[in-house]
Amino acid sequence: MSHFFQIETVDAENPSDAPLAALRAGELHAVLVRNVYPAEVMEAAVRALEVNAPGFVKSHFPAAFKAFFYGLNLNLAAPDLRPYFAGEPGFRAALAALVSPGIEARVGDLLTALDDGPAYGAAPGPQPGSRYHFTTIRGHGTGGFIPPHFDN
Repeated sequence: MSHFFQIETVDAENPSDAPLAALRAGELHAVLVRNVYPAEVMEAAVRALEVNAPGFVKSHFPAAFKAFFYGLNLNLAAPDLRPYFAGEPGFRAALAALVSPGIEARVGDLLTALDDGPAYGAAPGPQPGSRYHFTTIRGHGTGGFIPPHFDN
């Protein structure tokens, strides 16, 4: 019997196999990771994000979307990417302050475990010591939306 859509659910506290290899091989379509953080940690993170307590730089989608980013979106069409790379250390510090353990360390370690070993983290930037942002945080206001799209 074939499956239309195959999802594997993994508990973050016991990632016992390497489902990302199965994902790459086309044997899975998605991997759902549960219990990355305790509920109370995420509740506190939501409260902090609602008022931008970590002090993220905020950038906006076009007004019709009623949506925003915490952090800077990488726009490869921009004539100058220096502001993006210059903003990365502040974003990394704010992200680390949001939850403990920090998102970059926790998610990177989980991805490493789920992929049987390769290290995950932010990619190095074009200049020595520079880095790409590990992620952005996207949000929207009442009635807002972020259109479906694919990021790499």
